[in-house]
Parts: sequence; C-alpha cells; structure tokens
Amino acid sequence: MNIVSYNIRGGGNSLKRKRIQECLKKGAADICFIQETKIQDMNDNLVGSIWGGCNVGWSAKNSQGFSGGMLVLWKKEVIEVNFSFTGEGFLGIGATFKGVKCYFVNVYSSCNITLKRKMWEELLVLRGRWLDGEWCVGGDFNSIRCASERVGLVSSFRSQEASEFNDFIELMAVEDLPTGERKFSWCQGG
Repeated sequence: MNIVSYNIRGGGNSLKRKRIQECLKKGAADICFIQETKIQDMNDNLVGSIWGGCNVGWSAKNSQGFSGGMLVLWKKEVIEVNFSFTGEGFLGIGATFKGVKCYFVNVYSSCNITLKRKMWEELLVLRGRWLDGEWCVGGDFNSIRCASERVGLVSSFRSQEASEFNDFIELMAVEDLPTGERKFSWCQGG
C-alpha cells in the first residue's frame, strides 16, 4: 500500500493542489492524508483537482475559519470505506484493504499541549475499542520524540512532551517510520 501525507498549508491555491496531484501520480498512492487545508467546505470539484481522477473517495474535516482542515482521499477500487470518524485533531476512516479491516487516521495536532493530550487520549480510547484491525496513523503531530529531531530552536525542546508522545506511540502499538532519504520530514523554507 502506498500512503502519502502532506501538510498543504492552504488548499485554496490551485498550484498547491497540482503539486499534490503530481506527487500522487508518481507514487501511485492508494490513500492520501492532507492537513491544514484551510477549506471550510470541501467538495467533489476540489477533491478532483487534488487527486486528478474520478474514482476517488474522500472524507473531510472542514477548517474553522482560515485554520485547520483535514482531508483523507482513497482509491475506491483499492479501499472499501465503511465509516469515518473524527475527534480533536484527527480524521479517520474504518475500511477494508485486501480483505483486512483497517483504521486510517489523519492527524493535524494543535501546538497546545492540552489539546495534544486530548487527541492522544481520544485515539487511545478508539484503539482500545477497535482491536479488530490494523492501524495506520499519520500526519502532522506537531511533536518530536527527541531533541535530535529539531534543529535550531533547541531551547524549545520539551522533554515531558516528548516523553508523553513516545508513550502515546508505544500505547497505540504503531511504528515511527523513517522519513526515507531525508533526516527531517519538514523544514522551514525548504
């Protein structure tokens, strides 16, 4: 399965949507998580301009004003979606992929630690309730696991938050996948 996750920082711009469309075509993505759409009312035309095809399913969590917003897109011929769910900082779908029940969760976490904790707690409750499938959780967590994951603002490293984030990852029983050839998954201005 090929999964793409992208913080678009505003999906109203057609050039940004085109960039994602090109990325999706290259990787032959089966599912895509998009964060920070900044779109209040997602519709089929916008989704089509992102995915570039007509056989796409989608679920959206609309932005609040000009902040937030999430989108999950999937190939209908590959993933059969049974339901969607949402909570503080996340949007998910319960689906079947090649006969296996799966829960795909797109995260766009607040920078506020209280809201992060609420999101982690809600996802752990769902994980405990839905033990009958595989979980894939991705997106923008606005958290780091250790000081070496941040360059520059070393003074902004909060060890307590990193410890809680690591606990969340362990309790969710998910793996922190490597970012590929890059050391960081995001860097300002690049």
